[in-house]
Amino acid sequence: TQSTGEENQKLQNMLREDKEKKETGQLEMAQALKESKEREKKLEELMAIKEAEEATLKDCLEDLKNKAEKASIERQEKDTEWLDRQKEYEAMIEQLKNNNSQSEANSSDWKNRESEWTQKEAEWKFMAEKKELELKDKLLEWEQKGRALNEVEERLSALQEESKRIAEQW
Repeated sequence: TQSTGEENQKLQNMLREDKEKKETGQLEMAQALKESKEREKKLEELMAIKEAEEATLKDCLEDLKNKAEKASIERQEKDTEWLDRQKEYEAMIEQLKNNNSQSEANSSDWKNRESEWTQKEAEWKFMAEKKELELKDKLLEWEQKGRALNEVEERLSALQEESKRIAEQW
C-alpha cells in the first residue's frame, strides 16, 4: 500500500504540473494573441495614415502639374504678346526710317517705347524665372514628402514582417 500511495502521489504531482503547464501556456497564448492584435491595430492605423498621405501626395502632385501647365500657358501667352509687340516696334522703326519729315519726333517716341519694351521684357523674364524657382521649390517639397512616405512604407513593411514572424511562431 505504501508503494501505491507513492505512485498515487507521483501521479497527482504529475497531473498538477501538467495542469500548471497548461494554464501557463494558455496565459502565454492569450498574451501573445493580445500583443498580436495590438500590432495588427497599429499596422491598420499605419496603413490608414499611408493611404491618406498617398492621397494627399497625389492631390498635391496633380495640383502642381496643373499649376505648371497654367504657368506654361501663361508664359506662352506672354511670349506671343512679346513677339507681337516686337513686330509692332519693328514696324514702327521701319515707318520712322521712311518718314524723314517726322524722324526726330518719332525717334524720341520710339526710344521711349523701346525703353518701355525693354523694361517689360526684363519684368517678364524676372516673373518667368520667379515662377520657375517657385515650381522647383514645390517639386523639391513633394520629393521630400515622397521620401518621407517611402520611409513610412518601409517602417510599415518591417512591422508587417515582424507581425507575420510572430504569428508564425505561435
